[in-house]
Amino acid sequence: MRLIGNMLVWTCLAIGLIAATSFYAWPVGADASADARFELGRGDDGSPRLAELLRDVKTKDGRVVVKADAPLDPPTLAVIRAAGAGRVIIKHPAGAVGVLVGNWTGKWVFLLAMGGLVTGALFIRSSARKAVEQTQGVHTSARAEDLALKMRDEVGALRAKVPGLPDDAARLQAILEQLGEVQAVLVPAFVETRATVVAQRGVGGFARVMDLFAAAERKINRAWSAAADGVLHESLTALDQAAVACDQLVRGVSPGSG
Repeated sequence: MRLIGNMLVWTCLAIGLIAATSFYAWPVGADASADARFELGRGDDGSPRLAELLRDVKTKDGRVVVKADAPLDPPTLAVIRAAGAGRVIIKHPAGAVGVLVGNWTGKWVFLLAMGGLVTGALFIRSSARKAVEQTQGVHTSARAEDLALKMRDEVGALRAKVPGLPDDAARLQAILEQLGEVQAVLVPAFVETRATVVAQRGVGGFARVMDLFAAAERKINRAWSAAADGVLHESLTALDQAAVACDQLVRGVSPGSG
């Protein structure tokens, strides 16, 4: 299913891009019956407001027959047809989006391609979720939530423990040991949940969770680094900040948080 999803995504992306190229490329038609499509509406004085050329129109031998910025009135369109041009590239018609979309010959192909992209993405996501369930047999957010809770509890326990230690040396040692354990065990374990977080929450949800995790990890690393340097007050400040960041991570990874 993942292979089918990938093929569908890339195929529809290519088709959509091709269809999008006709957004400003309007067919001039075989005769004057197509001229009306180049009328964008009426001006304040009641005169017709016409689409304008974005690029020069040239014959096959490179001779310019109509220059850019020319309004596409019936005589100009007749010259363009005589030169053998099948389509013209127009300027963006400000205030006439409805006409622009109406003359977009590739709009239905584009919409079908977008539908195919969504379907392919759903196939890929479903395949990823099934693979995770088969290999790990655990609920994504539950495992990530357990690790986040453990990180918060470890940091909280350390904050409660430090003030009761006999001296600064003991406090620094406790921070190094306990946060070192968090860095060595819980941080890598949380990183390993990335595949299951993507499968359960999608790429957007994964990005939000990992932003919160990265913030908590930075504060933990800062607290450990300051303790390693022997700067207790900086370590304690970072430890307090790590506690707040871990609490935010727990809320962000909890079921129903998106």
